[in-house]
Amino acid sequence: MLVGEITVKTKQIISEIIRDLKCEVIELNVQPNHVHLLVGYPPSMASAKIVQKVKGISSTILRKQFPELIEKCPKALWSSGVHHSSVGNDIHQVRKYIKYQSKHHN
Repeated sequence: MLVGEITVKTKQIISEIIRDLKCEVIELNVQPNHVHLLVGYPPSMASAKIVQKVKGISSTILRKQFPELIEKCPKALWSSGVHHSSVGNDIHQVRKYIKYQSKHHN
């Protein structure tokens, strides 16, 4: 589903949401059926709140701009599942993992 123009728009929308939250996109990779996102955010902000905003806002915008997404996913664009992890000294490993997801999934 997240292919072609939808991939480009998904990256743009997520990046804008993260910036609006005063956070930083460190790495972002959109695959046809999921997204990997590494975000720098202040300790006063909860990661769950960031995910909630990203999923909610991006779903609304993408489904308006690409009605075919509503046909493919009538109930919700994103699944309820999410994986949160904090990153310490291995940030370079995580960035590399996210950046090369296309190769990993081929």
